[in-house]
Amino acid sequence: ETTEYDGSYEIVVLYVDVTGEMALIRSINIAILFVMLLMGGCASALGCLTGIQIERSQTVQKTFFENTSHELKTPLTSIRGFAEGIAADVIEDRRKAAAVILSETGKMTALIDDILSTARLESGAVKLKMESVELRELIEDCLLPMEGTIRKRGLRAELRLREGRITADPEQLEHALNNVLANAVKYADSQILLEYDEKKLTVWNDGDHLSRRSAFFRRIPA
Repeated sequence: ETTEYDGSYEIVVLYVDVTGEMALIRSINIAILFVMLLMGGCASALGCLTGIQIERSQTVQKTFFENTSHELKTPLTSIRGFAEGIAADVIEDRRKAAAVILSETGKMTALIDDILSTARLESGAVKLKMESVELRELIEDCLLPMEGTIRKRGLRAELRLREGRITADPEQLEHALNNVLANAVKYADSQILLEYDEKKLTVWNDGDHLSRRSAFFRRIPA
């Protein structure tokens, strides 16, 4: 600013110190950059984790359908063989052939029901109806229809079931238990063991087919 006094001039210089503001801006820029790098790292990690989970899910589905296809091939082969024999009029005992065909058809129906149940669960079409369930009572109910098979095969079934309730969908839990128990009975050599200690459920057998994974552990919330 210039001011005239009696023919002379006085010059006034005004300035503002912005050093502090520049330091603040620099700090803000560094903080923003750090947050962006952190968010980018988290997003990358989350993306990798999601990719791994998707890959695992696809692998499990592939294995499931490969195993199911193999399981369906056996009864189909049996049904086709008996049907061709009946058509060629080379099977005399047609009643026995019909019984075999009905039995194999039942196996296929059960496998297809498992596939449909799995598909409905994964798609979210099944709405779980959660309620309090007495696990020991449910296990005993699942074992009851298998007692004939257990006795016929001469198996020794040992139960170590403590009282305890869990929150679950009774229908879906019963379906899962039936599958696990049926496999335990099917592949056991002489013994099966069921144990529940309010923290985990163990279904074990001594069969060779399951020797590398002889125990089934599933944590269940008390």
